[in-house]
Amino acid sequence: MERWNWGTLTVLGLAVAVGLSAGTGASGAAKKKTAAKKASGSAALIATGKKYVVADGCGGCHKIGGKGGTTGPDLSHEGAKSTSAEIAAKIKDPKAHNPNSIMPASKRSAKDITAMAAYLASLK
Repeated sequence: MERWNWGTLTVLGLAVAVGLSAGTGASGAAKKKTAAKKASGSAALIATGKKYVVADGCGGCHKIGGKGGTTGPDLSHEGAKSTSAEIAAKIKDPKAHNPNSIMPASKRSAKDITAMAAYLASLK
């Protein structure tokens, strides 16, 4: 049986720790990317939100992607200006953000508003 001394074990332990740390780093980066994607919304959530934005006639007042009205602000790049949570708050209660807003408060559920906000937040 081969004998190990503490120096060898320490070096091996450090090598294993470094290897595990490097592996965790790659996994950690993947987790951060996944978390960022969830924060901004999944593809399905964004598609659902777009459907609601169209169904609610938001384009009647807001320009999105070069099409729509001009009464309200252009939303084509809203995701570059506001977070999904900020957008959801504006959809839920526009007058809380701007007392002079003529936009009606959404009567949609919180889940639907979250989807709409995810879509608008995806517009960069």
